[in-house]
Parts: sequence; structure tokens; C-alpha cells
Amino acid sequence: MQPSSFAQTLKQRTSKPSANSPAHPLSQLTSRRAIQRSQLLRANANHIPRSSFDNRKRFMQVAFQKGEYLKDPENRGKGPANPLTDPGGMDQMMNMMKGNMVMFIPQTVIMAWINFFFSGFVLRTPPSLILLISQSNYLSR
Repeated sequence: MQPSSFAQTLKQRTSKPSANSPAHPLSQLTSRRAIQRSQLLRANANHIPRSSFDNRKRFMQVAFQKGEYLKDPENRGKGPANPLTDPGGMDQMMNMMKGNMVMFIPQTVIMAWINFFFSGFVLRTPPSLILLISQSNYLSR
């Protein structure tokens, strides 16, 4: 088994039990889909008739100006909430930390594997070490 596939398998096996799949609220999914629809409209503007494009563009502009697709319409015009005080932000940070903690295991195994197989090998002596050795030999004379 190659080390990269071993690490990938280990990561997949260890991260699956701790992975939380959060349920996204409907408003968040609606806003995300609206953005995707507007991107598709822009991307395919040359492939539909000009009148259809103008109608769809006008509809999307009015909907975005009214705030119909906003995730939090009551917070319109305000900055984002502080993630340290937002309970949803704390859950997100905990999930990120769990993912980082899970990655310590495969990284430690890979480092141990490299240490075991490559112990005793000196690939190159640094120039500063050669200079230090030659100076110590000169001073000891």
C-alpha cells in the first residue's frame, strides 16, 4: 500500500465518525439557489433570446432588491455577526477543530513511518555545519 493511499484511507476512516452533517435552514438554501440561478443566467445570456434574458434579469433584480432571497431579511444592511457570540458560529468552529484533531492521527502515523524508514540517512550536510566543524578543529589545535 502506498503511503498516500494509506493516509487517505486512514483519514477517511477516522473522520467519518466525527463528521457532523449540519442541516441547513431553508432560507440559506433558498439564497444559495438564487445566487446559482443568477450565475447561470449570466453564463447562458448568449444562448437565450434577448427578450427572455431581459425578463429574467429584471425579475432577479427586483427579487434581490426586495431581499426575497436573503438568508436573514431582518439583518439587511448590517454587518456579519461576531462568530464568537453566534451559537451557530461556535458549532462551526467546533466542527473545524474536530476535523483538525482527527488529522493529527494520520499525520503522526506518516511521520513515524518516515522516521522508521529513513532514520540514519543524512541527505546533505548544511554548509554552516561544515564551517562550524572546521572552526572547532582549528581552535582545538
